[in-house]
Formats: sequence, C-alpha cells, structure tokens
Amino acid sequence: LQAHGDFHGSPRYDWFVIRDLENQEAQGMDRYKISQVCVFLEVIQNSKKYHLAYVNWFIKRKASDKETGMCIVDQSQKYNVIGVEAIVQSVHLQPLFKEQDSAIKAYSWNWNVYLFDTYIVNKYIDRASWEMLY
Repeated sequence: LQAHGDFHGSPRYDWFVIRDLENQEAQGMDRYKISQVCVFLEVIQNSKKYHLAYVNWFIKRKASDKETGMCIVDQSQKYNVIGVEAIVQSVHLQPLFKEQDSAIKAYSWNWNVYLFDTYIVNKYIDRASWEMLY
C-alpha cells in the first residue's frame, strides 16, 4: 500500500478493506469496510513499536451499480487511526461517472482520481478481489 503526495509526479493514496467486526456473519462485500490510507505512522510507546495508518472511511450504498453490479461507495468525512495489521487487502476503486462523457471531461481537466465523491469497487481487477469481495 502507498500513501504518498508525490509518487512519480502524482499523488497516490491506496484503498483497502478491513474485516467489519460488527458483521461477522455477513457475506461478500458486507464482510468488509472500505478505507483509504492518508498516512502511515510508526509510534514507539513504552519501548514497543506500533505500525499505524491514518485513514478515511467510505460508506457503502445499499444498492449496487445497475450496469456493473459492483458496490458503490461514497467518501465520508470520518477519519481514524488503525493498526496496519487490520488491513486485509488493497482494492481498486473506480470513480463513478454520472454522465456518458464525464470521464473525458475529467481527464481534460487534469483530474485527480482521489477528488471524486463516489466510486465503484472494481471486482474485476484480480481473482483475489473477485473471490473475496463477491
């Protein structure tokens, strides 16, 4: 996972999932919470080293995207510090474009993928994501 403001000339703040401890019996996407790492931290307290991440949470919508069947998530204003051992796997979020040509417009405006409010969780990015999330 990366959390870097200038990764080869562009920002990179990866998305990931952690197990939702409140939904132990859930299946598929309902088993996980989605977040984005803002910064990694290393804290030493009482001679013990802790590896932490400051994260921004996403809110899952109840309805999936009609065209793709993929989970839709919205960026929240909720931030927390978590232990990195809670991170299960990185995931790929794709901005949810509302109009047919909105992707072309965003590209022409030098868009930043992290500035969108709504995304879909890409279940086709790799086999592990497909099997775990859907």
